[in-house]
Amino acid sequence: MPSLMFIRPKPLLLSLSLLLTSMTAFADTTADNINNQLCIDNPSYKNCYPAAEQGDAKAQNNLGVMYHQGLGVEQSYTEAAKWYQKAALQGNIDAQFNLGMMYENGLGVPQSYTEAIKWYQKSGTQGHEQAQQALQRLER
Repeated sequence: MPSLMFIRPKPLLLSLSLLLTSMTAFADTTADNINNQLCIDNPSYKNCYPAAEQGDAKAQNNLGVMYHQGLGVEQSYTEAAKWYQKAALQGNIDAQFNLGMMYENGLGVPQSYTEAIKWYQKSGTQGHEQAQQALQRLER
């Protein structure tokens, strides 16, 4: 089942990629969990916004990717950074990486290598390989 997850940098060019992951179905079929599952199974603004508003970190990261890329919404780096931050503060490693990229490149937030390194470290210490690579690049 596809799920929007994180953006991937390329040398001298910022590009976005989608990571396809699978996730088991929620056992609980409450309205909140149905919204969460819809966002994972079929990531769209309509499906992700309710779950993101309810605090689901994966849905918040997915909304960030949508705003970052302009997928189904008008592209807005400010909105992307807002949603990445909400998810990152909950420990979502993909959102932490994405927020680091926003700070590194000054997209939707003031450019800050200090903030970028902070978010890359949070993500990298949890095993996010691209965050670890970004740290190596920035700490040279």
